[in-house]
Amino acid sequence: DFDDLSGDLAYGARRLWERRKHGAALRLLDSAKHLGATGPKIRCWQELIREHPTHTHEPVVSLFMWTCHEPDKIEHFLRLDQTLVQTKRFDLIVKHWDRYIDGHPLDTRALLERGGAYHHLARHESALRDFTRACDLGYQYACRAAERTRSRLPTPPE
Repeated sequence: DFDDLSGDLAYGARRLWERRKHGAALRLLDSAKHLGATGPKIRCWQELIREHPTHTHEPVVSLFMWTCHEPDKIEHFLRLDQTLVQTKRFDLIVKHWDRYIDGHPLDTRALLERGGAYHHLARHESALRDFTRACDLGYQYACRAAERTRSRLPTPPE
């Protein structure tokens, strides 16, 4: 049955990925389409390998899979954010919040969290954009974050 085949192919791809054979892992997952096995396990592993080609830290893998299987649960994204903060991978945090915000553009907490990641990357204008958007949607803490960020931006010449 295709669920078993998807699981077997995903497991094989994971083993290849763990051995740093990323191209082979992606080719194996791509071959699943030709076999008719295209379930969420296949899609999630393809996304993981593309977004984290060299990151095999088990908590990140597990949390990424949760965000992939349940993309509407902000709790999974918050946990992934907290885990990636420990390794200072703010670039990946932004990518994951991008995925969530694409489906939830009015989620003020997500905008605040992505803005914080932008702040750590010294992308202050992007941070200000997210903080301001969350503030405009009524999240008062984001208004304070926007003010702090605005005060750090260079003053434009007159």
